[in-house]
Amino acid sequence: MKKKCQAHVISRNAQCDKSALRWSRYCWWHQPKGLLSVSVILGAVFSLALPEIYHRFVPSREEQALTRTQESINALPADLVQAERRPSFLFFLNGVALPRSKTDPDSPCPHANILLPATHDTQRLRLSVRNDGTLPADKLEVGVQFPSGETGLKKSGNWKDFPGLINVTDKGITPVSHLRCYTTVSQNVIPQNEVYSCHDLLYTKPIASQGSFKVFLTASSIKSDFHALSVTITFRDAVAKPSLLKAMQEEESVQ
Repeated sequence: MKKKCQAHVISRNAQCDKSALRWSRYCWWHQPKGLLSVSVILGAVFSLALPEIYHRFVPSREEQALTRTQESINALPADLVQAERRPSFLFFLNGVALPRSKTDPDSPCPHANILLPATHDTQRLRLSVRNDGTLPADKLEVGVQFPSGETGLKKSGNWKDFPGLINVTDKGITPVSHLRCYTTVSQNVIPQNEVYSCHDLLYTKPIASQGSFKVFLTASSIKSDFHALSVTITFRDAVAKPSLLKAMQEEESVQ
């Protein structure tokens, strides 16, 4: 049997007929005013605090999405640094460092002029490539393009003819008949600051006192940019050692 409220109702001069709360002698309406006020205040505080506590420990979907976005942004610098890590190449011809090659396909190709001693015999062109990038160079491929009418330039060692030179235009793909190309591929990975030395290229035309011809050097590997450099090679009598014709170009010998 439910316990009745112990309050006396003056208007009816009788005991309240409502059921008392389990933890009290009185019903809800006859609770002491102080206790009722405290209950109201505590209820209001909890109603405000509980959502905040819930969201603190259980983030909303929007907060979770924002956290994931922030983590992605924080990871960007590391990804960019990794993306910038790549092999990079510097050409040497007969021990002389050539100017930096082109890597941007939209920029003009740089040009170098190198002066070599004339020997009145077979001229040896010793081409080498140094990896001065930030990653080892795997499957480094070096190419030498030259006019097809230049019959004096011969290959040796592992140089191979590259027969598939093409020209891509708005009108389609056409073969390039006025150029020839020799290529060679390294069998080993080229570490940073190491040099890949190609087999000699031989220039067999007789040279009286001076002669010159133009070549186009290329180099690329896995994860590297495509490097290209145009070079005019001049053989001349009374030249003691190979050098760049422009004095402002830095000369650096392969160690």
